[in-house]
Amino acid sequence: MEPDSNAVPLIYAVPADLGSGAAHRVHVVKMTTALRRIGLGVDLCVRAAPSDDTLMTDFELRETLDAIRIGDRYWGPDSLRFALGVRAHAKRGQKLLTRNLLTACVGVLSGHMTLLELHSPVESFRSRMLCRFFIRHPRALGMIVITSALKNRYVQDFGRAIAPYIHVLPDAADPVTQRETVQSAADRAGPVVGYVGSFLPGKGAEQVLKIAALMPEVRFVLIGGPVTALAGLSVPPNVQMPGPLPHAVAMQQTASLDVALLPNQARVFVSGGSVDIGRWTSPLKLFEYMAAARPIVASRLPVLEEVLTDDRNALLADPASPNDWVDKIRRILDEPALAERLSKAAHSDFQNNYSWTARAERTADILGLKVVS
Repeated sequence: MEPDSNAVPLIYAVPADLGSGAAHRVHVVKMTTALRRIGLGVDLCVRAAPSDDTLMTDFELRETLDAIRIGDRYWGPDSLRFALGVRAHAKRGQKLLTRNLLTACVGVLSGHMTLLELHSPVESFRSRMLCRFFIRHPRALGMIVITSALKNRYVQDFGRAIAPYIHVLPDAADPVTQRETVQSAADRAGPVVGYVGSFLPGKGAEQVLKIAALMPEVRFVLIGGPVTALAGLSVPPNVQMPGPLPHAVAMQQTASLDVALLPNQARVFVSGGSVDIGRWTSPLKLFEYMAAARPIVASRLPVLEEVLTDDRNALLADPASPNDWVDKIRRILDEPALAERLSKAAHSDFQNNYSWTARAERTADILGLKVVS
């Protein structure tokens, strides 16, 4: 395929609705802006998106995303409609980065060098066949996964020969401005312990309610939602739930926490409860806590221990034991030197390894695209 001299080098295609509250919305926006920050031209294709003004406000963007909205203009099932829409918009010579398996297969068949990013295993027979086709295609540039555990699963499923073509790039964060938005630390009565993220089953919001009931003297905040996901559960009076907030505001709130909680359970269900990502997840909020230099208490789970080390950059607790969480939270609140040591180590790890800019640079390297410094 001869290149189009007017084409930007990369099309980034994700069948997401950027108006939803899903975590992948943050990932898509942050990766797009990071790729452009390092000097790459990027055409972003999504299924749907709100107005550019809304996205700029929610994420405090300096420039519009100019997303190409594929919508439902093409025939067939959802994934096929999206893949056909991306093919229609792609220009000759553009490389393709996508988080959709069918789009990746259509991309290589259409002549595009393609890099596929997946955040969970492929389970169905059809998906496994598509994955085998993509892996073996000469225009496939490889795969990105978000944890070593997920890479190991793909190697187990498709053989050790694919290991060199699978790149582990965890999620990431941008630097956080240390601003308090409700009360200054000097004005508020007592410490604030918080969780920021989804209330999906297994994310641990229900565990925070149990922990808060054991610590009535401490104020807890649960930022995210929807709050209706916790309907029927007892909410202690020391818990505030402001509901979903614009991402930029949620990050400002994160910076005000005295302790940040990551109470993932062994099983985490998404897609209406049909998909368990607990063994593979790379939670965005973990890296945002690290970017905000907050002392973290997190679940002792192998996938989280790829990033966290107990008593070095976090304290790890038994995900099923509220009492263990209470003990770890009290340690941080009672020992300012410990809180400072943990938060400094976590922030240093973020700066060295987990910024969106660094992730974009690594992605560009895999794509074989030159970064403009």
